[in-house]
Amino acid sequence: TLSSSNIGKTNEDDMKEDERKYKTWKCPKILFTTSTMDDRVHPGHARKMVSSLQNEAGLAKAPVVCYWENVEGGHGGAADNSQIAEMWTITYEFLVKALDF
Repeated sequence: TLSSSNIGKTNEDDMKEDERKYKTWKCPKILFTTSTMDDRVHPGHARKMVSSLQNEAGLAKAPVVCYWENVEGGHGGAADNSQIAEMWTITYEFLVKALDF
């Protein structure tokens, strides 16, 4: 709706506001886990995401981007119970460090 508060405001003003919001955006600490042997989602997708965050966002906006790729396993990321335990150990260690416990 048109009101006195938005008269004269253009899409360019909205774009500048969006740019200001993006400049202050910061990626949370994040861990990507995948498996080389995943037969449903290729691990290249996780690799590309990590690369994009590191290259496009940079250290200022994405300071903690972690990646773990199991060379065995499948879509669940692990082939046996020991690998499941290792994956969850890595995940919980990341959480403890990320939450500063």
